[in-house]
Order: sequence, then C-alpha cells, then structure tokens
Amino acid sequence: MPTPRLAVLLGLAIVPIFGWGQLPNHTPIPGGIATVVLGPAGTPKPTAHFGRHAVMVTQDKGRWVSIVGLGLDVVPGRYILKTTDQDHVTNAHEFTVRAHRYRVTQVAPIVKKVRGKRAAPIILNDMTYDPRVYALPQQPVETIPELPLRLPVDGVEPNDRFGEREVGPEETSQPIRYLEFTVSSERAVLAPGAGRIAGVLSLAAGDMLVIDHGRGLLSLLWPLSAVPVKVNEDVARGAQLGRPILQPESDTGQLRWSVALNAEFVNPRLLIGVAAVTVSRQTVSR
Repeated sequence: MPTPRLAVLLGLAIVPIFGWGQLPNHTPIPGGIATVVLGPAGTPKPTAHFGRHAVMVTQDKGRWVSIVGLGLDVVPGRYILKTTDQDHVTNAHEFTVRAHRYRVTQVAPIVKKVRGKRAAPIILNDMTYDPRVYALPQQPVETIPELPLRLPVDGVEPNDRFGEREVGPEETSQPIRYLEFTVSSERAVLAPGAGRIAGVLSLAAGDMLVIDHGRGLLSLLWPLSAVPVKVNEDVARGAQLGRPILQPESDTGQLRWSVALNAEFVNPRLLIGVAAVTVSRQTVSR
C-alpha cells in the first residue's frame, strides 16, 4: 500500500474534472479501473473516497461519476465507495471487484559464462516499489488530465506483463506494475500525456521520470538517457523526454511505463484508446 507521502503526490485532490473526454472502460478487476455513478449532475458535486484515498469525480452524460484506480493487491468482492455532499451528508455506493487471473512465469536460472569478456547485462528493478518514488516532493498538479494517453514510443507495442508474477526457486516476486517496450537507439521516448515533471530519479543505469498529468494521474518512465527536462517543467503530449538505455553490445533496450491513479498502479492500457481496450484473461491464477 502507498505511504501517506506518496498518496498526496498520487492524487488527493477531490475537485471534479471535466477533461477526460470519454471515460475509461469500467474494468473492476485488480489492476483495473472502476467507474461508479454517484448521482445526477444536477445535484451538488460530491466528494468520494475509496479506503483512505480521495478519488476523482467528473461529469458524464448528466451524471456525477467517480473514477477509481484499483491496485493489484485488492481482494475481489463487494466494496463501498463513500461520498459526501456539500451538506456533509454521507452516502455509500456499492460496486464489485471481479477476480482476474494474471500470468505466473518461472524464472530461468542464471547461467554464468566463464569464457569471454562480455559486458554484464543491465538489470532493471521494478521502480514502482522503490522507496525513492514514495519520497518525491509533494507537488500535485491541479490541471485537468487529458485522455486518452498515448504510448511513450512510436511504432512499438509493449509486451503485456502487467500483473505477472515471476516464480523463482525459493520465492515469488511481487506483481509487475508496468508495461515494457523493446526499443532501439533511434527511438525517442515521448510524454504519454501533457503534464509536469514531478521527479527525476537517478538510477544505476539512466534516469526515471515521473510525470503528473493532473489531479494525481501519474506516469513513471525508466530507464532513460539524455533527459532534456527538469523537475517542475511542463511538457506537452508527445514531447521528447530522452532516449532509451541500451543493453551492452546491443542496439536495443527495455523501456518501462507505469501509471498510477488515486495512489494505485493500474494497467496503462486502460488509459490509451480507452474505447477499445479490453483486458484479456490469463490462464494461471494470481
């Protein structure tokens, strides 16, 4: 679960937003997004909370609708979204989180090569679990997020490892909370949406950028080189953010992209081309 410091960064604003255009698909699964109707838009705007965190509220087709990010650790079942109106009247709105199966993979053993002097491959950590992400300065952007987001590289589809767990000889890793792209040196890394640079973290190989798209909707991109932007700088949708880090003796590298909504990491695919996105059911239980 996110720390209180990260929760502020990831979206404790509770004012309504009107720039979503088409809402994300209602996908109430672990790692998904639930859209919950709160009432007619003719009534005063409510505020909404899911657990300890405030969630976004917007108007859609004459209704107030909340947009709730669901973390991969949420347990399937019935949940209550609490709302409060301007008269401090509290209401409860029930919705159901469905079970979803994500892939489980076996980690291949590492084979050490004795001969040759090949450079060691760059090992990437899942930065969504890194403590430095949770200690970023608290500077949430209050502008309206512009959806849908776009892929951070042109002409490259990600491998769909979001939600996957890797099983090693002795333990199981935490679920993956990113999409991963295999990119070449000539590919520029682009901003998935307009926003402000909330953080630039220096990694063992390259940098990680955190972009606040507004109201606490965040993108995390890593690892990058030749980063031309700085903290608190505003960037446009599609702006160049740097270049991918390449593996030694290779012309390709791995770019990772995570998206957080109301302090929970959700599948970025749910926020790109939102009208057509569906999440396929995998074959092995999470």
